[in-house]
Amino acid sequence: MKLILVVVVLSVLCVLGNAASEKDEKFLAWFKKNGGIANGVGVRTFKSMGRGVSAELKIESDQEVLRIPSKLILCVKSILASDDEMHTNIAKALKNQDENTVISVLLLEKARGKSSFFADYLNVLPEFIPNLSYYSPETLKQLQSPSLEQDVTSNNKKVKNDYKKFVKAMKKDDLDKNWPEQALPSFQDWKWAAAIIDSRGLRFRSKVHLAPFSDMFNYGAHKTLREDTQGDFFLKHHVLDEKMDALRVYSDRDQPAGTQLLEDYGDNKDRIYLQYVGGGGDFIRYG
Repeated sequence: MKLILVVVVLSVLCVLGNAASEKDEKFLAWFKKNGGIANGVGVRTFKSMGRGVSAELKIESDQEVLRIPSKLILCVKSILASDDEMHTNIAKALKNQDENTVISVLLLEKARGKSSFFADYLNVLPEFIPNLSYYSPETLKQLQSPSLEQDVTSNNKKVKNDYKKFVKAMKKDDLDKNWPEQALPSFQDWKWAAAIIDSRGLRFRSKVHLAPFSDMFNYGAHKTLREDTQGDFFLKHHVLDEKMDALRVYSDRDQPAGTQLLEDYGDNKDRIYLQYVGGGGDFIRYG
């Protein structure tokens, strides 16, 4: 009887994944304390897929599983509306630089460490994103795709130029003196934050939104084949609700309790995921 019980318990754990870690529990507590709503879902670590979203209860297709208030989302709109003077000053210094503004505020909060409002979210972000920007020119040639190689090279130049623009803007407005320990982030820090935005940022009307919890879904192709609808499928399940002042996330599939809830990332070409999400080919959102 004991042997059978152990086998059953192990089987359940393999499906459900490891118990939520201390970091996961702190993140969930922070999320809910600040108005986030999770309907039947949690956060766990899954074998070979890393951190992901778990179905703690049975999930129905098109069920609202997350509601993320705007104050938890990093985007230009919420940054400009922030009570944090440093946030608004950064947005003004980087006027009309959408992604650079979000990257800058993300790095500011990271530099603030434990005192940051976003500390518990930052603690569950990966320390490294294995996208193609970290590949050497020799390795990129092995992809045997000159066009992809050119795209990666061009993007790397853009990231470097964006960092230079950031440093120039911070020094011009003396914001570097208000940065934690008066030390601006390094280029490697900037590269990390840019990779976070590239791999996890959601885009609505061409504006980037870094929305905690919604960026933890791992990829799973939807079982129903569909025509390329230029993102309509994704937008159907990720709705910026201005009335609710929140992002509402809906499950795109039925999912039994005790398993990982995946999502289809939408109608994008594979090379986009390869270049920006990770070179491993697994489309892993969280390491």
